[in-house]
Amino acid sequence: MPDHAGCAVNGSDPRADGVSVVIPTRNGARRLPRCLAAVRAQDYRGPVEIVVVDDASTDDTAGVAAAHGARVLRSDANVGPGQARNLGVAAAMHDVLAFTDDDCVPEAGWLTGIVHQIDNGAAAVCGLTLPDGEHSVLLRHLRANNVMLPLAMTFQGERSTVTRAVDYARGLLGIGAIDWERSGPRQVFSAGSGNLATTRRIFEDVGGFDPRFRFSAEDQDLCRRVGAAHPAGLWFTPEARVRHVYRDSLRDTLRRSAAYGAGHMVLREKIPGVGVLVFPVPLAWAAATVALVLTVPRRALLPTLLLPIAYPRYVRGVGRYGVRDAVCFAYLNFLTDSAGNVGVLRHVLGPRRPGADGRRDDP
Repeated sequence: MPDHAGCAVNGSDPRADGVSVVIPTRNGARRLPRCLAAVRAQDYRGPVEIVVVDDASTDDTAGVAAAHGARVLRSDANVGPGQARNLGVAAAMHDVLAFTDDDCVPEAGWLTGIVHQIDNGAAAVCGLTLPDGEHSVLLRHLRANNVMLPLAMTFQGERSTVTRAVDYARGLLGIGAIDWERSGPRQVFSAGSGNLATTRRIFEDVGGFDPRFRFSAEDQDLCRRVGAAHPAGLWFTPEARVRHVYRDSLRDTLRRSAAYGAGHMVLREKIPGVGVLVFPVPLAWAAATVALVLTVPRRALLPTLLLPIAYPRYVRGVGRYGVRDAVCFAYLNFLTDSAGNVGVLRHVLGPRRPGADGRRDDP
């Protein structure tokens, strides 16, 4: 486990049983109050401590966290959210470790659902994470294309580039999608660290989060190791619900998508059997556009106009989304896929510029 060099802890020691909620944050003074208020409002009856890891913030993150009753662990260097969680676990006092992020708002039954599933024998637990708010087409798209949902057990094992392309195609068609909002408890392959929990024994047994992952894929890496080392595995419970508060910003959405692509490539470097992450629709669009520019210039806009057809799950969902949103979702999906490819390419080409590996000042 990581040492505490360059860190300072504020707050009194809580009781040694119960749940420790670990929240990494960097420049999160504006986001933390809602998150911390939600954690303090949990209906779980056992003792709960909140450990906020201030990852070298330049705002009043530490003061805001302390004012809301959290223990504050300060890292003087920007170590990234995975390593920040490791620091939080090292300072935490309880056996059950629950992770969320400063832009997440857990519902009241979150910890109760987590502890119930761990008591039933799960090695790790994840819940349902849903984007918060639908007042813009971008936020509605993030809800319709929720990247925070767990990955089913069909994703276990080595996923070659071809297999990943098949997964992508199935996603485009909406084939085999699980209705997570109506799902009961089930074993899953991986889940996001904004709604994830395990015990200290298992966390330490698998070595915690790998600090090589600066942003994205550190959660899948941890879940892989938990599943490989502990047959009880990772279990999804619908009772543990969290709302993820996205910025209503296309730029921020594309930045995240690029970071997801770069993070996946770090995972592939660690696990060679993991295939390259490639989003083929933007590549096919670029090829078709170039071909038309060279051969039939007056039809060069045709691939752009026909782009919604490349995302048939939105076409099939017109009755649910409405025509305007379905069309906008397709173009937004194209942009996020393109950003994902950019993140992959940026990582591969290196050396990376500051921030190219997904590190961030204000997530």
